[in-house]
Amino acid sequence: MSFGVILPNHVAIAGPVGYRTIATRAEQCGFDHVWLGDHIVMPSHSESDYPDTEMNESPFDPEQPVPEPLSTIAFLAGCTNSIK
Repeated sequence: MSFGVILPNHVAIAGPVGYRTIATRAEQCGFDHVWLGDHIVMPSHSESDYPDTEMNESPFDPEQPVPEPLSTIAFLAGCTNSIK
């Protein structure tokens, strides 16, 4: 069995320093994988309700940048030794 960690991409820790810290710590703790999601399009408006929020609105800011996953994972590969 293997275990992994998904990296956040909509919070202040999202970025090179935060990602490197999480990935190296996950490796030290024995995790096998690090994952990163991707969002190609973030809508600025939606007609449908967003579940689990008080105002039924998306909690994500469409103006906030989302890290590009392939180059981010390549960067993390250079920061770690065994994590996949």
